[in-house]
Amino acid sequence: TLVGKKFPMPSLYIHGKRDSVIIPAFLNHIEDGFDSIRVESIDAAHFLQEEKPREVAAVMNAFFKTR
Repeated sequence: TLVGKKFPMPSLYIHGKRDSVIIPAFLNHIEDGFDSIRVESIDAAHFLQEEKPREVAAVMNAFFKTR
């Protein structure tokens, strides 16, 4: 039911560069589903918010400051 749908809200996707679950191929064409999406990579694995909380918070804060 979401085929062809584009979400209009500004979006942020943060992923870990060393994540073995969400691999880079899963992000192919992610921008097709959003009018505006920012994709950020952090040097962490799957639980990046636990591994690198300050870095995740910094990316989120920068994103929300521009909104």
